[in-house]
Amino acid sequence: MPMDPPRVQILTGRERRCCHNADQKLRLVEGAMEPDMTALAVARMHGVPPSLLLDWRRRMAEGGKAAGG
Repeated sequence: MPMDPPRVQILTGRERRCCHNADQKLRLVEGAMEPDMTALAVARMHGVPPSLLLDWRRRMAEGGKAAGG
């Protein structure tokens, strides 16, 4: 049986897909910093755009945990 193509959600306007609190951001950033993990792998596992995870990592490196909010 052929596989169905994945669903694509198109967001228009100023809608947001979801919100992540500071603790969730910190856990994802810490996960991406583990020796055997990459930011891309962590982002894919959690359904977060890799560029967003890299942005969180950069902000936290510049401003500590407070930058995650």
